[in-house]
Amino acid sequence: MPLTALIIEDNPVIREILRLEFEHRGWTVAEAADAYRGLTLFRELVPQLVTLDLIMPINDGIDSVQMARMIIEKYPETAVFVLSALGADPRINEFFEEHGVEVFNKVSPDNRGLTKLFERVDAHFKRLTDHTTGNNSWHASEGHTKWTS
Repeated sequence: MPLTALIIEDNPVIREILRLEFEHRGWTVAEAADAYRGLTLFRELVPQLVTLDLIMPINDGIDSVQMARMIIEKYPETAVFVLSALGADPRINEFFEEHGVEVFNKVSPDNRGLTKLFERVDAHFKRLTDHTTGNNSWHASEGHTKWTS
């Protein structure tokens, strides 16, 4: 079964970069330019990975927070990564960390945020593919479902 990633991002250039990188890493990719379409696609596909822009034209940051929390609560096996120009703000990171969501800065001079995102995406892909071969298992811990080896 192919692993599916959903990119919810209003910037077409960022969407294209993410799509190309994810496909190169073995993901089947779906895209949405706004949170409404993203939620619709999420319900249709139930992907294993979601990247979510924090602020988009049709929604504000609160809508993205609510969407991320809903996905995490109802589908704990789906990794949700927020990608935002606000990702460098420690307060934003702290807030999302409290809600179990990782935030990556999409606008840094050295692309460090994207590099970290791709590292996390690769690790998630590996865990999922190892799981299908029986190398890993799910464990519930502290209210979150986590992979362990």
